[in-house]
Amino acid sequence: MQHLRSGPWRTAVFLFPVLAIALLAAAPVPARNRIEHDRWYAVLMDNRHVGWSHALLKLENGRWITINQTSVTIQRGPLTMPLSMASRFVETVEGQPIEAESTQQLAAMEVRQSMRFGPATMELINRQGATEHRQELPLPQRPWLPPAAAGRYVEQELARQNKQIRVTTLEPALGPNLIDVVTTVAGPADVEVLGKVVPALRWHVEISALPGLVLEEFVDAQGRTLRSTMKVMPGIELLLVEADKSIATAPVDPPELMAQTLIAVATPIAQPRQLRSAIYELAYDQPTTAPTQPDAPIVLNPPRAGSQRVIWGEGGRVRVVVDLDEPVNPVHDLPSPEHRQASVILNFEDPTVRNLVAMAMSADGRELSDADKAERLRRFVRSYVKTKSLAVGFATASEVARTRQGDCSEHAVLLAALLRGAGIPSRTVSGLIYTDEFLGRKNIFAYHMWTQAWLTQGVGGRWVDLDATLDALPFDAAHIALATSSQSDAGAVNDIVKIAGLLGRLSLQVVWVDAADPSPANTPATSPSARVLLSPAHP
Repeated sequence: MQHLRSGPWRTAVFLFPVLAIALLAAAPVPARNRIEHDRWYAVLMDNRHVGWSHALLKLENGRWITINQTSVTIQRGPLTMPLSMASRFVETVEGQPIEAESTQQLAAMEVRQSMRFGPATMELINRQGATEHRQELPLPQRPWLPPAAAGRYVEQELARQNKQIRVTTLEPALGPNLIDVVTTVAGPADVEVLGKVVPALRWHVEISALPGLVLEEFVDAQGRTLRSTMKVMPGIELLLVEADKSIATAPVDPPELMAQTLIAVATPIAQPRQLRSAIYELAYDQPTTAPTQPDAPIVLNPPRAGSQRVIWGEGGRVRVVVDLDEPVNPVHDLPSPEHRQASVILNFEDPTVRNLVAMAMSADGRELSDADKAERLRRFVRSYVKTKSLAVGFATASEVARTRQGDCSEHAVLLAALLRGAGIPSRTVSGLIYTDEFLGRKNIFAYHMWTQAWLTQGVGGRWVDLDATLDALPFDAAHIALATSSQSDAGAVNDIVKIAGLLGRLSLQVVWVDAADPSPANTPATSPSARVLLSPAHP
């Protein structure tokens, strides 16, 4: 299923910041340089070892330095994929932020993001290879605490025997965005770590960036993690447990999880690649643990854009109408500067990406409308990405331009970058696509990514869906959008985790589909090209 952005990959992405938050370490007022906290953890999923995490807190030259490192391996179909992330936060002994950085290795090339804090602004720097993007952003307006200071605050609240502890902090892996962490203390409990049973405190943790997901943790008297559990989807549990370094870094044995993110439907869709309109009903299975943050964002909130309407929704259910012949009036959903600017992920200023724009536009000398440019670029990306591979984690446009390989996300980000390079605002869409069969399961929707372009029509404009993994047609109504992203440097990771809480908790019903006969000129749905790269063996 080379075109699909798998659920397990998303799980791995939001795993990193979750582990960093879970490992907040308390730091007393320092007297001299020292290592205050140095612990290793084994990471398990589905009771199988998938990687390790390392938490270090040290005092160095009068500054607290918090370091978190995580390395996991996931399996997507027959392929295994190593992913890693590291973050570092420097603050004064009084808890004032100085600088922070994170490093992500989700594809072939490493992406680095750093933040430098001034009196009123912060400088955000993103780097990949020789590419660098700098932004000056205002400091967060709400009060917040850097990691070491947040750990001290949690320890103080525990000493006061508070049963609910709220703290606002910043995790470098999630960019320059504040996150609210609510900890609810359940009471004392015993837990097994490092081969022995030790007394601990059990609590539940909710993180505003991950609505619908709750961590159960066992911690020591200082609030330091001994064991942490999170149900990433029904039947799949992510476990972090303190271990010796040699055990934590032992060889991994990751489970195959992609099949568990597929959503079966009772009603098959005939010839989905020619489908012009459809109605779907989506239901979200709320977690059993009740949230303590009543203002947490709605988890199931599909966008109203492109060809998609959300005609009603209450509780955990919504009804979605996709109609290619009746586009949505964008109203307030207009392109912003973020949809035109270059970012590390959509770096259309990269020389190789610029050359691709020129190549795609050089077929003839006639004047092209934006709609013609967009479709030409879509077809160009479809043919340009030669190796349709699940082995790529989440490559940037400049990586894809050089390697010419990837799955649906690589097609989506390259097309979005080329559109911006051609002067057309763009964004990516995360959602679902129907396929008749995959991994032995029939009639399913699977997680997918595509592109939207802002195309002007007369005096107005609208968002138009473009799927670069498709062959004959640019889009079909067998797609359901769940979230959009500008892929900006400041918000790309947060955009990714928007639908993390849906994994394994989403059910879907096909209410109605347009049963009109497809045009004979269109590719039959049973042909290999119409299956949109649904098989890892597809050439």
